[in-house]
Amino acid sequence: MIKKLIKLILPNSLLKNILGIYSRLNTFRQYIYDLKVYQQFNGAKSKNNTSQLEGKIIAHYHVLEKGLSHPTPKNCFSLPVVKGLIKLIHQYDALTRIRSRQVDVAVEVLKQYLTFPTNQSCITVNLIASISSLRCISKFNSGSYEFTRSEFFKNSEANFGDFALSRYSVRDFTDEDVSVDLLKEVVKIAQKTPSVCNRQTAKVHLLINKKDIKNHLALQNGNRGFGYKINKLLIVSSDLYFFEGSRERNQAFVDGGMFAMSILYALHYHKIGAVALNWAYDNKQDKALHDLGRVPENEKIILFIGVGYPPDNFKVAVSDRRSLNEVMSIQ
Repeated sequence: MIKKLIKLILPNSLLKNILGIYSRLNTFRQYIYDLKVYQQFNGAKSKNNTSQLEGKIIAHYHVLEKGLSHPTPKNCFSLPVVKGLIKLIHQYDALTRIRSRQVDVAVEVLKQYLTFPTNQSCITVNLIASISSLRCISKFNSGSYEFTRSEFFKNSEANFGDFALSRYSVRDFTDEDVSVDLLKEVVKIAQKTPSVCNRQTAKVHLLINKKDIKNHLALQNGNRGFGYKINKLLIVSSDLYFFEGSRERNQAFVDGGMFAMSILYALHYHKIGAVALNWAYDNKQDKALHDLGRVPENEKIILFIGVGYPPDNFKVAVSDRRSLNEVMSIQ
């Protein structure tokens, strides 16, 4: 009744302005809520929390896994990460006697670091003692797997279970060119990805020029040591013009993320190696990337995907997965 009365009293133009102001204020309020939740629970908080420590441990050991799978690793690569990881594991063990799978994997990665050929010049007695002192409850696969190209893609046309489990991130590529027409077929497959209200907001920007690729990768933090080998670069984004209201403030990441996973699967199906590269940015990075002129400002960047053909023999990071009971709850 009150809403009808307001509509009768106020001119349409004024009513639209008032509703617009209310919508902007409500969106701001929802982002404040997001901020409070993130500030309360994010892993940067210095709390004695095993989940937060586990997240840091995984991030540290994955850096080492990438080094162990690198085709030409540097001598004593990521030694500060090793020391930081040892400290984090001790912190974790001081809080609980129930070790998570991922912490055991971290210990296994550290043990592999000790025996890795290029690291021998920095393996001291103290480092051996520090790593040996870390108890290991169970042994899991860790470090790197070695594949031939034919082995890696042998399940690329298998049933979906075998297909999905056979995909790994590839960070070693040859000079062999990936055709634009083939990448068009990849994106065409990915277009079947669901999207909110079928709005199909996801976009793909394919960079083929080496200078363009280099300039964009320079703004991304996870391609050090192999970025120069990437043959083509896909930038997945989501068009903000298609979303409306405060409730859809995060929907771009959902639509774009789902679309990106479909691309990764389609690339594997077409026997193309790929690595997903996060776009964990600050406002300066985001502006700098848009200023390069390839991605319009109205598109929220979701992630990069580097593609290329792997060599005849190459390594990938194991990237062990959590146990099912850590991921799934039945209620």
